[in-house]
Amino acid sequence: MLGLGVFGKSSFFASKVAVFFAVFTAVELVFAGGFFFAAEVNAASGQGGVQQITLNPGGGVQTNGSDGLRFTINADQDGSWPGPDYVGTAGEDAVAYRNTVQYCCSGGAPMLSIGGTLYGQAGPASSSGTNWTSIEIVSTSGSTSIGARTSSTGNASAVIRYTAVDNALTYTITRTMSYVYPNDYITDSYSFVIPAGNTEVVKFYLGGDTAPGSSDSGYGVMLTSPVRSVISLNTSSQIMFGFREVSGSKVFDGATTQHYSAPYTTVRNGGDIGFVATESNHDAGLMMQWNLGSTPGTQTAVLQQFATQQGTNLNAAFSSSTTNIDAPVSFSASIVNTELTTVSGLGYTIALPTGLVIGSGSQSNSCGGSVTASSGSGSIVLGGGSVDGASNCVVTVPVVSSSAGTYSISSSSFSGLQGALTNNVGASSLTVSNPSLGNDLNDDGTDDSSQANVYSYTSSVSDKIVVLEASDSCSVNSASSVNESSNDTQDGEYSYVNGLMDFSLSCGTPGSTSTIKQYYYGVASSDLVLRKYDPNTKTYATIDDATITQIEINGNAVTVVTYDVADGGELDTDGAEDGDITDPAGLASVPSSDSSGSRAPDSLADTGSGVVTYIAFTSFLFVALPIVLWRTMSQES
Repeated sequence: MLGLGVFGKSSFFASKVAVFFAVFTAVELVFAGGFFFAAEVNAASGQGGVQQITLNPGGGVQTNGSDGLRFTINADQDGSWPGPDYVGTAGEDAVAYRNTVQYCCSGGAPMLSIGGTLYGQAGPASSSGTNWTSIEIVSTSGSTSIGARTSSTGNASAVIRYTAVDNALTYTITRTMSYVYPNDYITDSYSFVIPAGNTEVVKFYLGGDTAPGSSDSGYGVMLTSPVRSVISLNTSSQIMFGFREVSGSKVFDGATTQHYSAPYTTVRNGGDIGFVATESNHDAGLMMQWNLGSTPGTQTAVLQQFATQQGTNLNAAFSSSTTNIDAPVSFSASIVNTELTTVSGLGYTIALPTGLVIGSGSQSNSCGGSVTASSGSGSIVLGGGSVDGASNCVVTVPVVSSSAGTYSISSSSFSGLQGALTNNVGASSLTVSNPSLGNDLNDDGTDDSSQANVYSYTSSVSDKIVVLEASDSCSVNSASSVNESSNDTQDGEYSYVNGLMDFSLSCGTPGSTSTIKQYYYGVASSDLVLRKYDPNTKTYATIDDATITQIEINGNAVTVVTYDVADGGELDTDGAEDGDITDPAGLASVPSSDSSGSRAPDSLADTGSGVVTYIAFTSFLFVALPIVLWRTMSQES
């Protein structure tokens, strides 16, 4: 037996206690999310000292495309061809879709030509270009990883800055990548700064050696309506990869789909690649060009990169993402046929979101057959349409709204598909603004039209503006206010003068928790509680964890409700950990019997399992570790 005296035993006990509290503190920090160790990942040669950035890092691997696409910027080299993780050249863009990769070998990425000197990392710049002077990760949000990829899926964004110093002048490209889950495309936005003192011609290029569906060869397809699209298509993998213009932004000054190396010399010399589509099978490649001129200043431009299946695919988009009340914009539904032969007998019905109707302006139809789209109605019907092989046709109508809000189109807006149509419509939205209220109704400093997790509308119950904001990784599928009387049961003495907000979200990662904020314009916050309606049990309950505050936005009094909803938790109506959340909840006036603020017996206080897990584990520590200490001391004595 060790000869521990009183001091020795005290020191021994003190050391054990110190260990106990150290362990407890570490566990507490881990559960609080404020402390963790991660393996360091270093940037490889060719990445400019910056690790890879991946949007929707857990996506792009399901063979049915249900998890969208995964987009990696400044990717680390990976030789696992032909898998979705393959990267031929460090620093390139890497696109995974349906468990395949879309770039091969020298890959592709942004490039800048300054007076014929090419800066970049991949494609033509991989072997005969000058590396960027610096690359910087400005910001990320949502389901975005830096370095090693995580398994999260959902909405994502990242801002990257490329810098080139040429003849002592600094040129910058700020690239903003935005992804809405589970779309098959990503929005790629650029801000170019040409410095004072520049006299050189500046051009931007994007592209390189493509491999649609992990296949190194393909057919070239060029579409020009409603915007230009340039596509590499492989008929064996039945996957195509392409670039397309965004309506209202700068058009392409050149676009090619041909043998990958055909435009390389031109790009390296700062020339014009023109518009070329090689329709026969070839070693696949894509390239696009924007001419920026030589005048110092800032320019912006936007394109989309997409990967999807070969077929006769439906797409839809608004000509602008924003407008004002009573100001029409164009809505286009496009059928893209990459089957290489004519497809006929096509048709569909489109239901516009409530509050958005067909305007009185001119309509166009290049699909043949008949189109029914009456002014003032909310539907568009095509019947008997046809489209040539390797081509597309478009139906365009004006749409307008007299109510401010967000109006969304998705695959669920289309029904009654006829012929060999595949519903490939991604989620997109039109934000209609009341100029007196502005374009940032949740007051976060960002235009609402650029945020898929923010949705606004004019309530049909109160005729007031209501805004829904979810976590960055979520996109709002729908949101509306419904009368309590439309539910199967009513809520006793509680009164819902603003209705209940019925919304659905796509958040990607199963089991994730989203912070919800509901904004009610012109509604006083006093004597209100947030109540949840469960259509499965036809019951109501108070959400005690919700906070209700009143703020001012652009001179308007706004009540804000904040609470958390866990996917598959008690506030998620579908009850499944499937990455989707539905939650009918609304502000209710408090009955006089509840004025004391005491907790009602029908309350919902906790929305997830994290707090329960934390309490259980820390309780175990408090009970178990002292017992271990006592037994240890007993043995030593």
